[in-house]
Amino acid sequence: MSTKQRPVVRLRQSLTSPTAALAFIATSIILLGLGGLGYHLISKAAGMAAQHEAELASLTPGANLLEGLLDASGSKAVGFGANDAPLPAGDFKGPAELFTKPVLFVGDFNTGDTSQYADDIQDCPDQGNVVSVDRTIVRSADSIASGHFHVSGEADCYSEPARRAEAVNHIEGAVHEGDERWYQWSTLIGESLTIPYETSRPYPWFIFMQWHHKGLDGSPPLDIDIYPDGVIHLAGDGVDRSHHAVLDTVKPGVWRDYVLHVKFSKDESIGFVEAWVDGVKTIEKYNRPTMIDEENYFKLGAYTDPTIPGEHDVWHDGLIIRGP
Repeated sequence: MSTKQRPVVRLRQSLTSPTAALAFIATSIILLGLGGLGYHLISKAAGMAAQHEAELASLTPGANLLEGLLDASGSKAVGFGANDAPLPAGDFKGPAELFTKPVLFVGDFNTGDTSQYADDIQDCPDQGNVVSVDRTIVRSADSIASGHFHVSGEADCYSEPARRAEAVNHIEGAVHEGDERWYQWSTLIGESLTIPYETSRPYPWFIFMQWHHKGLDGSPPLDIDIYPDGVIHLAGDGVDRSHHAVLDTVKPGVWRDYVLHVKFSKDESIGFVEAWVDGVKTIEKYNRPTMIDEENYFKLGAYTDPTIPGEHDVWHDGLIIRGP
């Protein structure tokens, strides 16, 4: 957070503490004894307090943005938001509406392990496809750790021809017909991915996030996929490719902040998506099917076509799923 915000938070803490309240009452009694002058001083102090409250509100894009604010000592300022989730790492960029939405799940790896995902990890370490927690490569100084997803070696992970290193959430990450969700996170694509990347397939995949249908077979109805030319698509080959849209362009070695707003439905006229990258809207809201059966579950990591050569790394940090 900026240093401009921190003193304001500390002021609000001091105004709302019991000690400060008692001191204010005692001072008020003394000042009232001074007659008109005392009343004037009390009114002026109250006006200054109201002004500071207004300044505090103007510094935040949404009511829940106060959650996780840091005071000048670096401690978390508690008791200001309806949710317990931390503020996104550092200067995370997203639409103001995002921060007003209730938190349903935090999967930022700041626990230092994969327990936020109930240790539901899909990788094949003996084949070079590994999910781990990284405390050195993180989105910002506010982040404790990130999820590191490394794919390499043999391409026969989970009895299919693919390289896979993913964390899965079947509970808070599950969605059903008519559900609406907001997703915020940051992603870093490793510099080993050269663009364009070589492949013998006409439609290879390099998926780093997906909303997989409940059925085990076939492609998901919604995912984020890096095409060989380095263009990142909001895709999902479980539905017709005409529904795909350009989300971003790969910038290896650079953290990117993503926000995705989705309504889940098998009906093209009901389902929709819209997206932001680094605070800039790159996909205007449009209708598309976002499901193909009764449920989607959430996965993030790296899931690549076996024809893509080399070793590749993806880091994800600060994931928060919010409700409507």
